[in-house]
Amino acid sequence: MTPKTILRAVSLILIALTATTFAACGSETGPDAFPRVIPLGDGDVFANIVNSSLAIGPNRLMLQLASADDEPIFDAQVHLRFFDLNAAEPIPHIEADARFIPIETGYVDEQSGGAREVTGTDGVYVANVDFARAGDWGVRITVATPDRTYDEFPFRFTVRARSEETIIGDPA
Repeated sequence: MTPKTILRAVSLILIALTATTFAACGSETGPDAFPRVIPLGDGDVFANIVNSSLAIGPNRLMLQLASADDEPIFDAQVHLRFFDLNAAEPIPHIEADARFIPIETGYVDEQSGGAREVTGTDGVYVANVDFARAGDWGVRITVATPDRTYDEFPFRFTVRARSEETIIGDPA
């Protein structure tokens, strides 16, 4: 083999490896875009969907966010990109910004005439989402606080054919 042939072969191998690396790392809709299991401790921010039952049709999705130090995140701008995961590849569905709804936690002290004592704050991020079908769904979440913008991260969840929760109009 001549040096020119060897150089050409090495160049082709490097181009193929580079293209494979970019395809594997750059895909946000590939099979690894919504892993079924995420190792504990991976990531800087974590989501928890508060709803007990999401179903086909309109939903008010509620989620809480926490930092890697398990501190709640209350002051963020949150953007959600939803994907239908029921096909071979994730299908983009809808995007929505979530708004924060703060909640004061506390109790009523009945011993002292019903004084209300505030013990802390909590809250949820809320977005209205309409799911087209039941099955596996995913959301890619972008979180930006005044101090930091976090890397977008995936969250996988299930949408049911019918909600187990009583809705307006259901018989009692």
